[in-house]
Amino acid sequence: MPEQGEPLGLSAAVTRTSAAYGVSVTRLQPQGERLAVTLAPVEFNALMQWLTQLERRHRIRTMVFDVAAQGNPPGQVTVNRLVLSQDDVNKDASLSR
Repeated sequence: MPEQGEPLGLSAAVTRTSAAYGVSVTRLQPQGERLAVTLAPVEFNALMQWLTQLERRHRIRTMVFDVAAQGNPPGQVTVNRLVLSQDDVNKDASLSR
């Protein structure tokens, strides 16, 4: 894992951080500067915590977010569509030097 503050690319940040939040990534599909992410059903609060962490630590923004509640267990959601993008991490890295 990179040191604190060291920038990660979009795919790397998604794959390296997901398990800590109980999020299981099943597929990544690059779409130009964006990344379509397919997830296994997940607990909604864990999903939101993960997405918040991606934005705060890795400057990854949620561009498309479409989820549907599952009946059982309560709190579980199916992610129909999730598309992420990342602000230019190199710009910030050069500014902090």
